[in-house]
Amino acid sequence: MEAALSTSQGEETESRSIPGVEALRTQLSEVESEREQRFSQLGRAALDEDDEQVKTLEGQLDALDARRAGLSAQIARLEAAAASDERERRRREAVERERARREQFSGAQLQLYEGWSANLEHAARVVEVTQELEQLKSARPADPAELASLSQQLLEAGLKLDTSYQELETSTDLERLRQAAGHYRALAQSIREGQQPREPQDQAEWVRAAAEPSDEPSGANPPKPVSTASQEGPPTPAPSPEEHVVAASGGTLRLYEEEERRLRSWGDSLERQGDPLGILGEVNRQLDEIVAKRTAVLRSADGVGGRADGS
Repeated sequence: MEAALSTSQGEETESRSIPGVEALRTQLSEVESEREQRFSQLGRAALDEDDEQVKTLEGQLDALDARRAGLSAQIARLEAAAASDERERRRREAVERERARREQFSGAQLQLYEGWSANLEHAARVVEVTQELEQLKSARPADPAELASLSQQLLEAGLKLDTSYQELETSTDLERLRQAAGHYRALAQSIREGQQPREPQDQAEWVRAAAEPSDEPSGANPPKPVSTASQEGPPTPAPSPEEHVVAASGGTLRLYEEEERRLRSWGDSLERQGDPLGILGEVNRQLDEIVAKRTAVLRSADGVGGRADGS
């Protein structure tokens, strides 16, 4: 009962806010009051048997009823239109609220998908770099087994070697690794430039002197090699420069041939692996240089041998 009364009061309050309804309700109230009066007068006239008055009052009551019905109909149309507008307003409000909710969730969904995409791209890059790292680890420019064999041979031959490589091979100290690499590069360069033990160095100088054009006059004699060995007994005649060149050429050729084989093997290995370090061009350049030097030694040795036979 109280709920129905509250609903009725709410509807009445809402209808009063509709433009025009308040005035129509006032008119309807006036019609109701006037009809009540005419209805009372009709009862008295009917009891008094005043037929003329009864007819007049009945006509007035019919007019008042018609007017009341018209006012009620107008109020109902206005309230119906207002109800339609209210439904439309309510619908728009619900749509706006749902749109705002979806936009909020859409932003969160966008952030989520973008985050997942970035993480997966990162994971793919990690996999790619890891694969490249594994390939790089397996593509060593020099064969560790071959290096170990060379080291063993040199140690057995009594040569002193800087073996700190063995300690640094598994190091993770970037600075120490680079410094050690530069150190061994310098050692290799010193050997490449001919800074070897005394006697082989003199032989190499003889070979270069015979292979390269001399700035001295054609009659000048090349410097004699320094002998490091002394023997008791009568002195033996010093070997001629031609004999020195022929003897030196054999040892030098062997060095060049070994270097050529090493560079060719290294180059073939890099080419099979796709040159992961990008140094195949440098290896080929060094190979061409060694081949040219070996060819020059061969030509020089042939020339010296021919002069010795002719003499």
